[in-house]
Amino acid sequence: MAAVSRGNKADRRIFADLRRLKAGIRNERIILRGDHQKWHADLCGDALGADALERWDNYPYQRHFVSGLMSRYARKQELLPHLYSTNGLPPIRTVRQFDDYIIAPRFGYRDAQDYYESVGAKRVAAQIRVPFLMITAQDDPFVPYASFQAAKISENPAIRFVAPRHGGHCGFISRHSGAERFWAEQRIVDFCDGLREGR
Repeated sequence: MAAVSRGNKADRRIFADLRRLKAGIRNERIILRGDHQKWHADLCGDALGADALERWDNYPYQRHFVSGLMSRYARKQELLPHLYSTNGLPPIRTVRQFDDYIIAPRFGYRDAQDYYESVGAKRVAAQIRVPFLMITAQDDPFVPYASFQAAKISENPAIRFVAPRHGGHCGFISRHSGAERFWAEQRIVDFCDGLREGR
């Protein structure tokens, strides 16, 4: 997060970079403030994302994610056995199973599908009122472009939606040096500069 000052103390703007820095942690949240209300949204929690992870070409990633999730869950269970039970859990091999058997019951959802529908960003995207930059690649293997289309992201004038055809999952690295080497980071800088200058 970075504070950008324009002259005096009373006129400060804060810009937040809300990228997911550690993939596979599905219940991270972002809080969007606009019109004095809070909105919570899962960054990629929808059925399309879970389906994408179950494709054969994403098998190594899903296995890695689930292994990490289960490892963290085991540590929590050791520390707080009264809150995190492993009794009766079937083998967990997919992110959807993790959400079905661990996340959904723990937080009061019927199942993974109910969880995805209740906390997915598509539920609140239309209500974002603060300037918001959203970057994704149309070829992202984990967060399908279709989920952004379903959320009608491009219909909200507060959202600057940038979706190049290529970039993969958080890729956007050019083979050329210079300001465009880290393409997504440069878009964030440009966006914040534009807000600061009133563009």
